[in-house]
Amino acid sequence: MKLNRPTLSAFAAAGILCFSIAAFAQTPSPTPDADKKKKEEDEKVVALLDKAIADVNSLRLPQNRAIVYGMSGDLYWKFDQNRSRQLFRDAANELVLFVQQNDKETEDNDVFRIFMVNSPQQRTEVLSMIAKRDAELALELLLLTRSARLTEAIAKYAPRKVTASPAFDPSTQSVVAEINLEQRFALLAADENPELAIRLIKESLAKGFSTNVLPLLEKIHKKDEKKAADLAAEIVKKIVEIDLMKSIDDLGAISGILTASMKPGSSTDKKWVFSEAQLKEITTKIANAFLQPDSSFTMMSMLSSLLPAIEKYAPDKAALLKQKQTQEVNALPADLKLMQQRSKIWGPMTTAADLIAELPKLSEFDKYSVYSMLQVKITEIDDEARAKKLIDQIPDEKMRVTVREAFDASQIAAKAKAGKLDDARKMIGGLTKRKAKIQSLVKLALDFHKTGKEKDAEIALALMSEARGLMPEVIETNEDLNDTMEVVRGFATIERDTAFRLSESVIDQINEHVQASSVLARFNPEYASFKKGEMIMRISGDQWESPLFRFIPQMQALGKADLDRMNMLTDRFNRSDARTVARLYVLQGVLQEEKKPAAAPASVTR
Repeated sequence: MKLNRPTLSAFAAAGILCFSIAAFAQTPSPTPDADKKKKEEDEKVVALLDKAIADVNSLRLPQNRAIVYGMSGDLYWKFDQNRSRQLFRDAANELVLFVQQNDKETEDNDVFRIFMVNSPQQRTEVLSMIAKRDAELALELLLLTRSARLTEAIAKYAPRKVTASPAFDPSTQSVVAEINLEQRFALLAADENPELAIRLIKESLAKGFSTNVLPLLEKIHKKDEKKAADLAAEIVKKIVEIDLMKSIDDLGAISGILTASMKPGSSTDKKWVFSEAQLKEITTKIANAFLQPDSSFTMMSMLSSLLPAIEKYAPDKAALLKQKQTQEVNALPADLKLMQQRSKIWGPMTTAADLIAELPKLSEFDKYSVYSMLQVKITEIDDEARAKKLIDQIPDEKMRVTVREAFDASQIAAKAKAGKLDDARKMIGGLTKRKAKIQSLVKLALDFHKTGKEKDAEIALALMSEARGLMPEVIETNEDLNDTMEVVRGFATIERDTAFRLSESVIDQINEHVQASSVLARFNPEYASFKKGEMIMRISGDQWESPLFRFIPQMQALGKADLDRMNMLTDRFNRSDARTVARLYVLQGVLQEEKKPAAAPASVTR
């Protein structure tokens, strides 16, 4: 990183001397030992990466090989970008095999299985990872790895009319998802290339509108204002010419462009803005579509978010549309009307009090979701008395206790963030649930540890010892395992020797879980986590039923604490698929750039 150096014209000679002394004191130069250590760490990481790449030959599933190549390419980027790109191409070759295999295994007449159940999610994950490093390459590989079925579906794709019923169509869903993925990569690729952005917008318009049109215009505008203006005129011309009643997707995208155009940018943004005349043309076109006699319920449900723009740019149509919207709602069947009323519950303006008032009217299924939302809403309330009054109104006793514990935990975190560490420590004693208590103790211990003071380091260790005392003696349930690994997470930063000792028994538990799941999958071909005896890997690590993926953050923390010891721990996984993906996750954590810490509080209350 280059430092900005003050020029001679900016300071007097004495000022320069003082500045130089202060800068030298505050920003020490890297020492030869530090450089040597960094070089050794990098060499160690590269060696482990090469080991993971070599292990790819032991994997049977092409989608798993693609993930290993993709993750390795992403991690290699720091060291050798040419090597990374070759690994990305290796990943794409495996994805080609994967989608071909996927097509063969699916019956031709089973549309749902073709486009949904057997949808190659790993392809999306790998290509998205590549796009973050080289978006143009990702666009190239997107086309290379597209299945014959999906290519055919895109060629046959016909946008849904706005009057059509909102029936679920797996083929259409996959086509729209693929088009969106292509446009997302195009958006990334256009960052430094306005000519590419122009070509991509024109290609996109030939297939249909997308909300990506606006950010692409902004990228062009930053490089060439005239080209952006010329292209915007073409876009508005096409909007005016097309029949919005023929495509609900185009209507939705253009409506999204209009609402996004209404959002103000910051004073420093070089934000693209359509002219007043252009916004009037777009708004009038949309308003006329909504005023059509055959507009659908799906279409009318979009209207509320558009009314501010219509009132501003087409005020003569706003009153008519509000009247029509009221008529449409009144004419709805009772069940749809109820559904629309209930949908308001999920709006951002809904308060905790609103949710509590709705609870008696809801089914048990809906209550479960509302309780989750209610917990979030209440923990965001700053007024403790008001929050506790609302909690007391929750009719379900079990949920009342859960929300109260969540609120108390949020208060503890808030006090710790404000520097009132001792106050937070006292509040932890009032928690009753083991999980909440352990999480709060670990969080507080890490906060004490961050101050860097010797006394606070002792308090942090004492808090971690208290958390360890709450751990189960024998791990028997998922909850036991989760609580144990939360303690490991804290010790990984505060006392790594203890963290590694605690992790050794957990590795045995994970080995048992993974192997048992593998055996069960043999008797259930539909089991989503294994195929042909091999664990199905995920870049996102979203297989939360498996502890191997659930505890990625803890493994990464241990890797940062001591990569050599964590590598030895990784080698204790019995299965090659588990070892390989765990090793990549650990290296991902080691290479992950640290977020800059928030500014410390002005004073710490003790």
